[in-house]
Amino acid sequence: MHRAAAASLSIFAIALAVRVAWIVTLPETLVWADEHEFVSVARHLASGDGYVSGSYRANPVLPGYLAVVFRLFGEHYLVARLGQAFMGALTCVLVAATATRLLDARVGLVSGLLMAVYLPHVYLSGVFYVECIFTLLVALTLWCAVHVLDDTPRRPWLLATGASFALASLARPIFLAYLPALVAALVWAMRAPLVRRLASAGLMVGSIGLMILPWTLRNYYVLGTPVVVSTGFGTKLWQGNNEGADADPDDRELFFDQAVWKERVAALPAAERVAVEARYRDAAQRIEAAYAEHGDANLAYDAVLGPLAVEFIRTHPDRAFALFIRKLGVLFLPFSKTLTTNIDTSSLKRSAAIAAYIPILVLALLGAWWCRGRGRGLALVYGLVASIAGTYAVLTTCTRFRLPLDPYLVMFAAAALVELAMRSSSATHALRTPPAANAARSIDLAPGKPLSEGAHSHRREV
Repeated sequence: MHRAAAASLSIFAIALAVRVAWIVTLPETLVWADEHEFVSVARHLASGDGYVSGSYRANPVLPGYLAVVFRLFGEHYLVARLGQAFMGALTCVLVAATATRLLDARVGLVSGLLMAVYLPHVYLSGVFYVECIFTLLVALTLWCAVHVLDDTPRRPWLLATGASFALASLARPIFLAYLPALVAALVWAMRAPLVRRLASAGLMVGSIGLMILPWTLRNYYVLGTPVVVSTGFGTKLWQGNNEGADADPDDRELFFDQAVWKERVAALPAAERVAVEARYRDAAQRIEAAYAEHGDANLAYDAVLGPLAVEFIRTHPDRAFALFIRKLGVLFLPFSKTLTTNIDTSSLKRSAAIAAYIPILVLALLGAWWCRGRGRGLALVYGLVASIAGTYAVLTTCTRFRLPLDPYLVMFAAAALVELAMRSSSATHALRTPPAANAARSIDLAPGKPLSEGAHSHRREV
């Protein structure tokens, strides 16, 4: 226990030091449009005006955090960034603890140390994107869920999993896509009779619903229509699936009145182009009418563009599938290349992203293959990566959206490093050992075998 605590403390200290060293170099300014929007909401909250935003920015967790900081310390970005550095360091510890319980202590330690210095996540501590706090809440959800598998009493961990899942969903609503995979993984992996496993899953889902419901009711009261967390699903579905979509990161801001969309549609066969142009003249009128009714542009876009996207997918399944595959590729690129430029997309930072990410990706693919069959609990991780990546590939995507999944790529990369080290050590030992002794001490390291004796004990912590 003392060794585990020392390992966790070391991971936290290294991660915090690296992030603080980065943060103190930043000016007391904002860079990205998202930051300005979230800070504006937080400013209203801190001054007592209530939650003042459109429906698209109705995901309250990041603005709520910033509002608390602004209320206690004033609008000082350094203080808020230091808080995010703390969150990032805690995320590293949680990822290490999860890897320890699912695999073994060595993988947990390597996972935590890699996360501590992983540059894309160090960067997140210095910007007010949802991804920093969302990554922490995702890590907390998985850490609690792993405890559900075989800890008793189980009910507190189920409620903790539900609470952290709800907070993560309120931070980034796309996390709701993970719920079916989470339920399936828990029901499959828990050590209990089927009826008890189903009841446990029901308790967790119920706790999630009860935590999100107040915000949904607030949205209904403010917006006049049911919105679970925030709007944008219908719009993002259309931006990723329409006659002018190209599966690139710029599709995230695509609309049919833009020159780039019109240029793409102009390349269609004449008859199809005429039909598409007529369809969107009608769509523009319906959006205007919906906006007049609701007074919220994002509600209007969702109401009109969502059905158009569904119709496009239904009538162009091959094209929609090709877009899905291309967007999946974009999600797993080291950085997103867009038409827009910013001081934070310099060549140096792109090179750093490539250098930090590509080795992790290669090792993660190797580790994920080697870890297959090493315990049902890993379904929690496989399900997370598949459900969130798949949902972004259906909608629109960019590299930044993948960052909350990177800790689990790092986990598999750490498993690969540990396995490679074991194989190297075994090979070296074999070369130095006489053939007879070597045969008596052979070590089975075939894929699908545990990383070490007792690797599946879910009760060890980092």
